[in-house]
Amino acid sequence: MASQVEIVNRALQKLGGPYIVSISDNNEQGRAAARCWATARDRLLAAHPWNVAMARASLAAHATAPAFGYANAFPLPANCLRVWEIGDGCPPWPWTVENHAGAPAILTDMEAPLDIRYVARIETTGFWSAGFVEGMATVLAAELAPALTNSEGRTRTLQAEAAAVLSEGKRQDGQEGAPEQTPDGAWLDSRL
Repeated sequence: MASQVEIVNRALQKLGGPYIVSISDNNEQGRAAARCWATARDRLLAAHPWNVAMARASLAAHATAPAFGYANAFPLPANCLRVWEIGDGCPPWPWTVENHAGAPAILTDMEAPLDIRYVARIETTGFWSAGFVEGMATVLAAELAPALTNSEGRTRTLQAEAAAVLSEGKRQDGQEGAPEQTPDGAWLDSRL
């Protein structure tokens, strides 16, 4: 799949600007891409449960319980961008993500170990799907446009293009795998 430089150059192509050889190029394009890359990548990954970014973990409880409100705190994995689901979803336990002892953690009354699904930071571009790569290039182009083109119109056009490209990428991504089944529960049974 596409490398970081290929993705940046795809973004620069959309801007009509010169290409880079490395993300550390000491020119306007390289410096701008280096400033925007990590934030754009993480924002895009966290915006959707991309198949390539979904991960599972079984978390141990923190030694210190929250001060009030919940029985347990579970420190998040270092690469966690967004918690998608905790436990098996039945019954739906209340939970929140907050700072606990200086790090992000899931606070809940559930017992350890806590099984979660989360959106992970995937830095290896070779794992990204074609739809995600094109979405990243377009989002990056929209991020770079103000600094490299000084054109509000070009920025708006690229933002609209990014929305369309991402919509298509998400649609394709959602067609991989079997649909998730929601288990029957007390709420559904009460309606019968």
